[in-house]
Amino acid sequence: MAFSHPFYKKPAWLRLRRAQLRREPLCRICLVHGRVTPATVADHIVPWRDYNEFVLNPLRSLCASCHSGLRKGDNSPKPWIGADGYPVP
Repeated sequence: MAFSHPFYKKPAWLRLRRAQLRREPLCRICLVHGRVTPATVADHIVPWRDYNEFVLNPLRSLCASCHSGLRKGDNSPKPWIGADGYPVP
């Protein structure tokens, strides 16, 4: 598991990640496209830098492939992701 920020090594984040993947074990984007893929990433729907409190950020579960396919640093709405963070069919 690769971490790009020290927060991702903290026990608080690891607990949040584990809880998210338990709550939503399959990739949201893959499900919309008819694929059943285990999720491995707890992704921030809104970039965490936009929050003062890291833990308030809503999460969604994605597979590594879908997560890496998202355009990093681009906060504009994606046509396949609704405002609630769920994929749009």
